[in-house]
Amino acid sequence: MGKESRVVRLNYEFGLHARPAAKIVEIVSCFKSEVCIEKGKQQARARSVIELLALAAQNGERLRIFAEGEDAESAVEAVASLFEHGFQEMFGRNL
Repeated sequence: MGKESRVVRLNYEFGLHARPAAKIVEIVSCFKSEVCIEKGKQQARARSVIELLALAAQNGERLRIFAEGEDAESAVEAVASLFEHGFQEMFGRNL
């Protein structure tokens, strides 16, 4: 089993609210690996909207994405891509 992690900066002016959290859950559901997101000492399973919302991540904050499993590298890359530019492309600036 592989392990992978990556630090990203949340690049979405409205922070991590319900729609972006639901998109993360949707993306992660395509992978077998267990994926988590960490903000400071808080940790959330990326398959749980509630846990992701509890992070209360704001625009510009650094988060660490980590995964363990057979497709860990691909899972981390997919989630990192959302944080770096995908939310803005998906939801625009008017949410």
